[in-house]
Amino acid sequence: TPAFKFQLLTRMGRYREAELVAGKFHRLAQEADATQEQASAPLLSSIIALDRGHLSAAIDSATRVLEAPERDRGGDLIAHFLAGIGEARSGRLAAAEDHENAVAPLFNRQSAAETWAYRSLEGEIALAAGDLDRAESAFAAGLPDEKLTFGGKDSGEFFLHNSPSRDFRARIQTARGDAAGAIAEYRRLLTPSAEQKFVGVLEPRFVLELARLLDQEGDHEAARQEYQRFLDLWKNADPDFPELAEARTRLAQLGTTPR
Repeated sequence: TPAFKFQLLTRMGRYREAELVAGKFHRLAQEADATQEQASAPLLSSIIALDRGHLSAAIDSATRVLEAPERDRGGDLIAHFLAGIGEARSGRLAAAEDHENAVAPLFNRQSAAETWAYRSLEGEIALAAGDLDRAESAFAAGLPDEKLTFGGKDSGEFFLHNSPSRDFRARIQTARGDAAGAIAEYRRLLTPSAEQKFVGVLEPRFVLELARLLDQEGDHEAARQEYQRFLDLWKNADPDFPELAEARTRLAQLGTTPR
């Protein structure tokens, strides 16, 4: 479906193509007179903006969903989740908490995926506030007891499996100054395992974060390998992204010519 193709393209760094798919999704919804799908279409733009760190744009697109006359509960939940993360990462914690409060009556407490969305928004707000213990507790409370199932039909469910909060442990460890712990966590996230709670697509940006941490710790050989791995994974990405320039520049500084 267009929604699945869209999310896979974002993981490949092909955001321009993903934007075309998002436009197609909207046109198909219009042709089918599917009002709820039309209302939720800006979620795709919000996901792109949040990925790229364009927080105001992510918030604006998610807000359009929440202002549409025809909406559904699942779309509202994800819109509040995206807008809340955008507000938290922008430092507007009161606005982020408004989204958290709006999600509270919406999410199905019997749904492991929706519980993860709600608790991870709580964790993102606490992390942005510098309350690392509270952030850790909130994220942990949202994790399912067992591997989160994925039926393969619900694009919202697919998004939650590939949530922008998946690397919460690594970010908390980094904030605590525990680079070794963050390195180990990124390696765990990048290693397929039955122990993983989520059925997520490999995230190349986690590879870049791993390379940065290894570089900061002085393990330049391992950093070189991860910078090159990132470039290999994003070899077909949009060419003007600063992440690509960063990895190529750092490889050159470390005495390696990027392939």
